Amino acid sequence: MDNDHNGQIVNELEALVLKYNSVAMEYLRLENYKESLMLLKKAEEILNSDENQIIPNRLKLMGITLNNLGCYYKKRKQNKVALTFLEKALEVELQTESDNVNLAGSHLNLCAAFSSLSRHKEGYQHAKQALALLESVYGNESMSFEKTVTLITSLVITYYNAGVELEYMSRYSEALAHYQSGFDIARKELGYKHQMTMNLLETIKKVSKKSKIADRSKSNARESKTPMRKYRILEEKVFTGFGNRLPSVYRNKRATEKPVSTRNKIETAYDKLRDMTFQAPL
Repeated sequence: MDNDHNGQIVNELEALVLKYNSVAMEYLRLENYKESLMLLKKAEEILNSDENQIIPNRLKLMGITLNNLGCYYKKRKQNKVALTFLEKALEVELQTESDNVNLAGSHLNLCAAFSSLSRHKEGYQHAKQALALLESVYGNESMSFEKTVTLITSLVITYYNAGVELEYMSRYSEALAHYQSGFDIARKELGYKHQMTMNLLETIKKVSKKSKIADRSKSNARESKTPMRKYRILEEKVFTGFGNRLPSVYRNKRATEKPVSTRNKIETAYDKLRDMTFQAPL
C-alpha cells in the first residue's frame, strides 16, 4: 500500500509541475508576467525539494522548467539572465534521454538568446547544432503526427535563425542558402500560402538584393585600389615629397561614400519569426 501511495504522490507531483509550466507559458503569452513567473518558480521549488529527489522524471521536468524560465526572461528583455537559465536547461537535458527535437529546441532557444546579446557567432553555432539534430530525424515515419509537426516547424525556424546569424556576420551567400533550405521545406511540408513560407520568400528577395549590393561594393573597392596604388607610385617618382596625397576624385569618392547599414533590415526580418521562438514542449 505504501508503494502505491508513494507512486500516486509522485504522479501527482509530476502532473502538477507540468500544469504549472503549461499555465505559466499561457500567462507569458498573454503578458501576465507576475503570474507566469510565480508558477514557474513554484515548479522549480517542487523539483529542488530534497524530499522530491525520487521523482523519476525529475531531470526532464527540470529541463522544461529551466527552459521556460529562460523564455520568460528573454520575453522581459533580461537577456543575460535568460542565457543563464537556458544554458542550465541544456546542461540538464544532456543528462537525460532527451529526444532530438526537444534537444534542438534548447539549442534554438540559446541561439535566440545569444543573438539578443549580439553574440552572433555563438548563436550560429547553436543553430548549427539544432539543425544537425533535426535533420537526423527528418523524414522519420515512426513519429507521431504532433511530433512531426513540431519537427517540421522547428526545422524551418532553425534554418531561418541560422540565416539571420549569418546575415549579421555579413555572410550573405551562406545566409541565402539557409533561407532557401528553410523555404523549400516550408513550401513542401506547410504549403506555399503558409505564413512561414511567405515570410521566408520575402526574406530571400531582400537578402538577394543586399548580397548583390555587397558584391558590387567589394568589386568597386578592388577596382579602385589598383589605380590609386599606381598613382601613388608614379607620384612618388615624379613629385617627390607629395607621395601621400590622393587624386581629388578618390578623396571626393571616399568622403561621399556611406557604409551600407544592414542592422535594421535584419531586425525587421527577425521580428517576423521572433514570436515563433521554440519553447520547451510540455
